[in-house]
Amino acid sequence: FPKESLLSQVLPSCYTEFAPISPKIELLHEETLFYIFYSFNDENLRLQAFNTLIKKNYLYSSKINCFVLATKNIPDNSKKNILIFDPLKWEKVMKEIIYDEEFVNSLKASIE
Repeated sequence: FPKESLLSQVLPSCYTEFAPISPKIELLHEETLFYIFYSFNDENLRLQAFNTLIKKNYLYSSKINCFVLATKNIPDNSKKNILIFDPLKWEKVMKEIIYDEEFVNSLKASIE
């Protein structure tokens, strides 16, 4: 008797070999992207989520450790209300921020 089953002889190899699923991350809702960024261990997937959020006009503030909806980033030392995604409350909230040089310099559009 042959060691290979008849089924394995008949089926093309592509039917039994599975490629990893690559989700179209740019199609995901931003809350799903936040979930991936803050919860997943896969660095590549987290980086993809980060870059997709940047494309959706978010910036990451290393000063307050959350995503900020992009606005004019001029350090004029004025208080401004900005929309942020608060990962502790898991919602978008308005927050009053002083637009000083430290805050503006903390806004990242890429991971260094």
